[in-house]
Amino acid sequence: SVRDIAYDVPRDRAFVLISDGCCDGRVAVLSLATLQEGANISLRGYVPTRLDITASGDSLLIPVFSQGAVFVVPLRLGMEATPHDIPGGLVTDIAIAANGKAFMRQGGGPGAGVVELDLVTKQVRSRPDAAGSDAIVDIIRSHDRGTIAVVRTGCAHRYDLATDTFSACTPLRAEGAPTTDLTGAHHLVGLDVYDAGFGFLRAVESVETRGTRSDAAITVAGDYVHHFRDFAGYLRSRVSDGALVDRTVLPFYGTYLLSMVPDGSRLLIASDGDMIAVSRLISVDLGEHGATPLAAPVFRPAPPVATRRLAPAARAEGAAAPPVMARGRMRYTSGARRSSVSDSGRRARAKSVRAHEEHSS
Repeated sequence: SVRDIAYDVPRDRAFVLISDGCCDGRVAVLSLATLQEGANISLRGYVPTRLDITASGDSLLIPVFSQGAVFVVPLRLGMEATPHDIPGGLVTDIAIAANGKAFMRQGGGPGAGVVELDLVTKQVRSRPDAAGSDAIVDIIRSHDRGTIAVVRTGCAHRYDLATDTFSACTPLRAEGAPTTDLTGAHHLVGLDVYDAGFGFLRAVESVETRGTRSDAAITVAGDYVHHFRDFAGYLRSRVSDGALVDRTVLPFYGTYLLSMVPDGSRLLIASDGDMIAVSRLISVDLGEHGATPLAAPVFRPAPPVATRRLAPAARAEGAAAPPVMARGRMRYTSGARRSSVSDSGRRARAKSVRAHEEHSS
């Protein structure tokens, strides 16, 4: 499945971290313009869940919990992953700040700590000023790398680049996977929007009733929140007043990753759906109404606070079919390994989905 995505917008590249959750991982290098898959970076034998790219776009950093190291991948020198051992090991989550320091979670569960790797000096040190008794949900950064935040289950630390210190842990209303905007002026935790210092602003409106969300993202401009609801596609809510604006029906369900391209132009949506060996990836061009997906899928026009559906794009007679990645489907297993589902299984699942939709409506 797709675990994380890092971007090198000037070079038109997206680095998609994929792992099978068991034994093997890899990074697929995609063109942002076409979603065509090019090179691959092998992480065979490891199953990392996070990655980040340096500000210069020269290297990827991929922490591997089981290895106790962060793998450094030079993107201009053959892309061979080289481990850099971290004293104490057990590292995951990563965010690289504008000052060239990479912050990672060390350990798991309540009381997990934060470790810093200086990318210039290669020195490693723990950060007791970011210590806490709650478990760490994630370490995030703003798109301009000026803001780093360590988000725990009950509070959040904000990193100050000027003083090289973390703030005390500011209480949060609820749990949820966090994201932030271009400069760190707005943070999103679940469906709660906070200001730069994690002061609560408002909760955005949703049809979701389960409380916290793990598949939500705030736009680069900090003006909208895109979030997902099972079987209903993804929804867009306005930050200024929290109002639910519209809903877009996707051609698949099971979305678990919404990722904003740093230039604010697109949203990438990844999903495993009901397929074991196939991950789907779609790129949505963000216009006034979040309007046009890339390549094969297109939105039909619809007014605000309405439902849109994805439909196949028209193709001129004799034109070649769009590439597999442009259709939003990514194969990530080798050879012919792919899940097979019987006709009866498909019918049973379709019946279950219809029943769920009828119940939800």
